[in-house]
Amino acid sequence: MTGFDSIPSPSEISETALPDAVTELLDTYDEQIGQRPAYLWRWLYAVFPRYRLSSVPDRHGETVREQKLLLTIYYTLLDDLADLYEDRATFMEARKLSMIGTEPTYGRPEIDSTYLDFTATVWEHVDERVRAAPRYAEFRSAFAFDRQQVINAMHHGMLVNEMPALATERGAEHYGQHNMAQFSYADLDLMYSPAFDIDDLRPLRDVIWRCQRLARISNWAATWERELVEGDLTSGVLVRGLSEGILSYEEVTDPDVPDEELADRLRDHGIETALLEEWQRLYDQLTDRDVVIESVDIDAYVTGMQEMREIYLDNRGRI
Repeated sequence: MTGFDSIPSPSEISETALPDAVTELLDTYDEQIGQRPAYLWRWLYAVFPRYRLSSVPDRHGETVREQKLLLTIYYTLLDDLADLYEDRATFMEARKLSMIGTEPTYGRPEIDSTYLDFTATVWEHVDERVRAAPRYAEFRSAFAFDRQQVINAMHHGMLVNEMPALATERGAEHYGQHNMAQFSYADLDLMYSPAFDIDDLRPLRDVIWRCQRLARISNWAATWERELVEGDLTSGVLVRGLSEGILSYEEVTDPDVPDEELADRLRDHGIETALLEEWQRLYDQLTDRDVVIESVDIDAYVTGMQEMREIYLDNRGRI
């Protein structure tokens, strides 16, 4: 069990209070950028504790929760540069902020300086806090690698939207699942897990691979209708529709073709249903696994994926 008695309702999520430091950043975000609704950040803050590794002591729980939210704000800023704004120049500089040994180039005319400056401020909040983690030095390299996989997924998404012929189901599965950031979230947990046994790392990461796929499917199922409206060809539902000939590139990108017509076609062919059936098969395999991880309650972590799915689907159209 994860220790939660129920799934939070949208009204409960709306009333979730965020940490002061995050609220101040988001006030600036709303003034300067303001693309994402305030509800999203509260939703994320409500979700994170449900799949926190049990190795994190309660005294570090809120610290980890805040750091995951700050990291996700950074990821979201980059994701929007790639998908919504299609601003390659600013994206390529903003990703350097979190790369070891690199610095972004400021002042070029093609770069959105306001956006890049704010993204740098967010990353500074992440970096400053995570360096104080008890096991930061031990997991620093893994954290650096894992977050770049998240950003590579965004880069792939930008390529697909620039060149729709690159959209493939295998690409959506391979690259797209990294956008869920489950490994970098787990890295943060491990940095605050004094009793975690390093011998458990290999089997733990194997489970995270499969859980990340579960998270990706849950996200696709809850967001594909919004992504259809945005013309985001990285959505697994849309990519499968394209691969099976249910949709065409021209239709998805043609503003004269009603989005609801395309959505009805995808529903009639059961694309979302098939993905959720895949989710259930993968989840059943995980619960039937024969894996021993002594220093983490892996059953609670896996159960958290089921709760995550419910929270995603309950918030369709809100996130």
